[in-house]
Amino acid sequence: RDDLGWIAGSSAPLTEPTLVDLGALSGDATYEFLFNAVKGGGSTAIAGNDAWALKLDQWQEQGLFGPTEFGVADHVFEPLEGKSVDSIFETDVHVVFVNDTAGGETRLYLNGEQAGSWPGNFELAGEAGIMAARSNLGDAMGDGSIMYGWATYNSALTDENIALLANSPFGSPDPTTPPVLTDVGFTDGGNFSLTLPEGTTVDIEYSQDLQSWEVIATDVTGVYEDDDPFRPDLPAGYYRARQ
Repeated sequence: RDDLGWIAGSSAPLTEPTLVDLGALSGDATYEFLFNAVKGGGSTAIAGNDAWALKLDQWQEQGLFGPTEFGVADHVFEPLEGKSVDSIFETDVHVVFVNDTAGGETRLYLNGEQAGSWPGNFELAGEAGIMAARSNLGDAMGDGSIMYGWATYNSALTDENIALLANSPFGSPDPTTPPVLTDVGFTDGGNFSLTLPEGTTVDIEYSQDLQSWEVIATDVTGVYEDDDPFRPDLPAGYYRARQ
């Protein structure tokens, strides 16, 4: 993602509406999300601030993707021929919004393919809600929703770029069945081990707060063991295997 102009992104899945920093974005930009959403209230936001929101279900329960300019208008995407911009609930879906200011339009991509467009542009940068909108985290996804990951980019990504994102580990078409880490365990002395799926190569990362991550082992295959899982002189923390 770095070579596509990555600006900001998630470090771990989210299971509830959260305020995040989408980064310093202006002009052309791309917003990528991978989630499984449960229907919220009269409208359901994927992300947004107090001025704009990217909606999964446009107000009032229109059942369509669309951008909202709060206090001004609720827009919906016009589907391409043979495509649908209907809201997608309780299904894993990879969603990309391309804010093409040079072209004067916003494009919607679902699972790597363009589904529709809207003849306008929005402004969404800095602090914003994920799985919701506004500083009060309104228009939230319902309980049981999960945001597997999100990212922002400082350009209008191409169809080819977005197809690649949808097939990358972050944008897996089947994110509910990631590589399974088996035989994860701790000994009485605190030693940690896990078995990686056959043919998988990952980096092992450690964090105390689920925000900042430190790579502690690279190109790991087979069985990973750590004699000091909590890092010397540090409190208990968290591990993740990242491709």
